Amino acid sequence: MIVLAVLGAGLSFLGYNESLKLLTVTSTESFTATSLRVITSVSTETRVITTSDGESILSHTFDLEGLGGTQRWYHWRYYDVRIDAGQVHVSFTSVGAQADFWLLDEKGMAQFKAKYTAEELKDVAGLVHRFSSNHYESTVTIPLSGIYYVVFGNPSKGTASITVNMDMVPQQTVVTKTEKHTYYSTEQSPLVTETVTVSTQPAQFGVLFYGGIGLVVIAVILLALSTIRRKPTTAPVSVPSPGPAAVAPPPPTAAQGSEGKFCVNCGAPLSARASFCNKCGTKQ
Repeated sequence: MIVLAVLGAGLSFLGYNESLKLLTVTSTESFTATSLRVITSVSTETRVITTSDGESILSHTFDLEGLGGTQRWYHWRYYDVRIDAGQVHVSFTSVGAQADFWLLDEKGMAQFKAKYTAEELKDVAGLVHRFSSNHYESTVTIPLSGIYYVVFGNPSKGTASITVNMDMVPQQTVVTKTEKHTYYSTEQSPLVTETVTVSTQPAQFGVLFYGGIGLVVIAVILLALSTIRRKPTTAPVSVPSPGPAAVAPPPPTAAQGSEGKFCVNCGAPLSARASFCNKCGTKQ
């Protein structure tokens, strides 16, 4: 019993010390939130672009005087312009007098400058030659890019007011162009997240503490049972102290002896079947 009590007390003490320690407690909580994400998409577009270019070469208005009565000499004027190979639209008008017109290259212009009279100038070869005209319009093919000469002569007596225009015939150009377009959009999607919480708390009483308490209780119960078993089953004997005037009990008579008996301790009369004295409680 003592061993159980000591063992129980030791276990309880160890359990109490364990309960004072701090434990780390981790808890995880999940919840669903809504997230917003950006979606990017790219598209490709192919376009065919047709362009035309009709560049202006010459646009001018001027007055060209006449011969003043003689038919031999020319009054003439020229313009040198750069023309690229291709189609050229040429037009002129002459108001007040008729005019002669040439479109010459470098070689033709050299021949033109070598002539002196109107008759000789009319023999100059060129890309275009037009004589005694108030209006002219045509499309001319330029074989090579280079410097060309626009020449006007006035074989008339009066002054000619001349307007000339030269333009490149528009050329169509087809270009294929590819473009990329980027588009942005948003999309909502559920997002599951977790929150982890860490905390500390006392360990509290465990098995050792309660097991030790149980052993102590068992030891107390066993001690109580052991004490009950050792208690006497007979009543304590009371012996009166002898006095100075104590008188011995009278001896039993013959009549009483046949019907009863006396206590062996105090001499009190008893029935024949009595096991204990009714006065002192002594077993008979």
